[in-house]
Amino acid sequence: MKKKAKNYTACAVLVAGVLMSNSSIYAESTRESKHWSYTHMEKLVSNNVFKGYEDGSLKPNNNMTRAEFISMINNMYGFKDKTTTNFKDLNDKAWYKNEVEIGKNKGYIDLISNDNFAGNQEITREEAVAILGYLLNNKDVNQTSFKDESSIKDIYKPFISGLSKSNFINGYEDGSFKPQGHIKRGEVASIVNKSIAKIYNQPGVYKDTVSGNVIINSKGVILENAKIDGDILIGGDLSSDAVKIKNSKVTGDVKLFSSNKDVLTLEDTNISEISLVNKDLLVKDKIKNTLTANTEKSEEKKEKSSSKSKSSSSRGGGSSSRDKTSSETTTEEPTPTTPTSPITPVTKSFVNKSDTKVMDIEGTLYFVLVLETGNISDYDFTIDGETIVMDRVNSSGTILKYELKNRSPFKFKLDNKNTTEELNIRF
Repeated sequence: MKKKAKNYTACAVLVAGVLMSNSSIYAESTRESKHWSYTHMEKLVSNNVFKGYEDGSLKPNNNMTRAEFISMINNMYGFKDKTTTNFKDLNDKAWYKNEVEIGKNKGYIDLISNDNFAGNQEITREEAVAILGYLLNNKDVNQTSFKDESSIKDIYKPFISGLSKSNFINGYEDGSFKPQGHIKRGEVASIVNKSIAKIYNQPGVYKDTVSGNVIINSKGVILENAKIDGDILIGGDLSSDAVKIKNSKVTGDVKLFSSNKDVLTLEDTNISEISLVNKDLLVKDKIKNTLTANTEKSEEKKEKSSSKSKSSSSRGGGSSSRDKTSSETTTEEPTPTTPTSPITPVTKSFVNKSDTKVMDIEGTLYFVLVLETGNISDYDFTIDGETIVMDRVNSSGTILKYELKNRSPFKFKLDNKNTTEELNIRF
């Protein structure tokens, strides 16, 4: 019995230690893990959208404040650009001041605030759903089926109707929506995960099949031979050519939350509509002939590349066609800076190097691996050429651990059919 208690404590400390270092608190209490919304909250924690409290809990039954909600929205979409605000009650020392200025820049905050923001006030159900619906551009002019629809503010009705028709929100058992009631943290997580199937927040080439809407909030994301049965929402305040969609099928539309319409490059992909979402509330600018323009741009690049290749070949030099293709599709990633990490940097990493580490917990040494892409089922693992079996720390299989036998440096490798990466682990 004593041994089991020690292991339970070690595991709890291990999880808290890993996620504290990433400023995302991971709840491990038995009570919270049994909550109906726990898996929804866990998914948002892993995507750096949701954050917990200082005691390590997520508190799914707590009402969400207005400041917490807009902070979550900004994390989810990767919004960073700010603008000044004139809210009378916004103190310069308020932790959420930057979040409010970001929300103001994107326009969505105007749905719920006029003269005052009231950041510590609990957000209502209709306010939260309206913001989510606005950013999804999911609205419906028809009446809802909620019996208390007459109490829903007119400005919020189209969004509540839209999300209800899409089955992203449900009412209560008595048929009501309770628009002025407060929304709980677990309920917010559930709605977000129903309306957003996947969030791409790391650079890389993705060949996914996704049923639902997706968000891209990182530069260097390439969707290649992908199938997206929903809308693509590009946030992140990204620069030109930051996102590429190549040889993919997208059944929905693309929405750009950016002042830069050149953020997206299309190759052999048909998009029915691409919209630029301006900072002015509910204003949409349709981008005409975007596919044609980007295709021409792509062809122009190919012609220049081909011309340069011929010129180089005539001089007896130049790169092969394989090299040129690689240079066109490879995205530049920042050089990892992890002075306290035990890992030797590699060119392209599928590991979160800042959070991957060796930990000594009550005399037992663990190698803790945090994956950037995929999960435990996607890779095979070896240490110094010997196959090992790693244990899950979180249920999604993105945080793993392995008990080490000694304190000697070792070479760790993870690989699948598309990827091989070696890490030199030192102490």
